Amino acid sequence: MTSKNRNMTLLVLSILGASILAILTIVTSIVQWKEAKASKEIALQKQKELETANQTIMSLQKQTIDSVTTIAKLQDKLIYESSIVKDLQNKLVQKNEETIGSLTGGDSYPHFDLNLRTNLPGDEIAIGFSFAFNINGKYPLKKLKIRLIDIGDFREQSSASYYINLTSLDLDMPSPFPSFGNNNNQLTYKKDFEVIMPEKGYSLPEVNEINPKSNSNSICLNTELQFQGFDLYCQSEYKSWFYRIRFIKIKNKTEYTYTLQNASNWTIIERYKTKGYNYLDKKGEPLYYGK
Repeated sequence: MTSKNRNMTLLVLSILGASILAILTIVTSIVQWKEAKASKEIALQKQKELETANQTIMSLQKQTIDSVTTIAKLQDKLIYESSIVKDLQNKLVQKNEETIGSLTGGDSYPHFDLNLRTNLPGDEIAIGFSFAFNINGKYPLKKLKIRLIDIGDFREQSSASYYINLTSLDLDMPSPFPSFGNNNNQLTYKKDFEVIMPEKGYSLPEVNEINPKSNSNSICLNTELQFQGFDLYCQSEYKSWFYRIRFIKIKNKTEYTYTLQNASNWTIIERYKTKGYNYLDKKGEPLYYGK
């Protein structure tokens, strides 16, 4: 081969190599462009999907907020309606209590204050007593029966006067003591009321009830006794009470103590003693039976 032909061959090979390189470059560029385009389209698709997901999330969040708001409103409404129901229930309970209280007397009970009577003003030895009487509570007591029993010397536990036949007194309340039947019950005073109103005060004996023994409206005390007791039984249409009253003469002065009990369970409702009363048991209770 001549030098001229060799040069020509080299030139052709150089042109061919450049052409192949150019073609490869072009193909590579096309492939890269397509890949870039595809990546962009994928990115755009992903972005659209992400936007759609965000919109869905926002929509769900709004629905959730709306639901929470609706639930809160329903809860408020339920609380309001529950308060109305509770208020109605309370009013119904109160109305029932008022109705039952009006019929049965509710928690009302008779309260007595003692008024001592002496021979002369300034005397401290009592010869009799009366009661200031009213209802403690807001409900009236119907068909109230009052029976006062003189038990004499209250230190004598064996005294037959303790054992009262309440049936003979027209009472059907529980008895605090066993009954011996037809005993001498020493009924000192009795009074029946059709109804006692809580806003009214009463005097027992009443002003027009004159005791022949004392020529006054009072109950006589036995001035020969140093110790004298009375049991007061009170019974309404539905409830009953037992009242212990004890007198003692100490140093030319009459002292007294009383205890009021609910006869259904014998719980003490009221207790009172005058300042000078000094006959007490170990628990500090008034000494009723000379222990």
